[in-house]
Amino acid sequence: MKMQNTKLVNTVKPDFALVTFVRPAVFFGDGLDIDVWDGEHFVGSLGAGKLIQHEVEPGEHLFLANSENWSYVSGNLIAGKHYFIKANLFPGVLYGRVALGVAQNTDPRIQEWQKKLKPTHASDKDKLDMEAKKRKEIDAALQEFKTGNISTFAKLQAENAL
Repeated sequence: MKMQNTKLVNTVKPDFALVTFVRPAVFFGDGLDIDVWDGEHFVGSLGAGKLIQHEVEPGEHLFLANSENWSYVSGNLIAGKHYFIKANLFPGVLYGRVALGVAQNTDPRIQEWQKKLKPTHASDKDKLDMEAKKRKEIDAALQEFKTGNISTFAKLQAENAL
């Protein structure tokens, strides 16, 4: 999917939470994009050396990333707070496996990510198209989580937020 360049958001609106998905370039798998979801809603395709910022209503969220597998981050987001989720890519059977991790608010890389990674976003039309195209896959991934079949996932906590 073609992502569009955008400006970095530095201020969180008081009635929303901000989630920044980051993916530094590390050579391995840099040509692969990782699809990022907020529940059943497509957020965008995260490329190497990029970040995606996602403004959400506070409350429970389940974020997913998909490459050769699904990876999950769950959390109860607080209004006015900024969270960072890092996508890591590892060798897989066919091309690459993704693992999402939560950055602590004291992580010194956060400032570097905000300076060096390019912010991108998907158009509303592209988001809707992807949701329609991947409906069965995302529904199955969400069902796996809801039924308790997914036991390994990262957890966003209040102390992770800036």
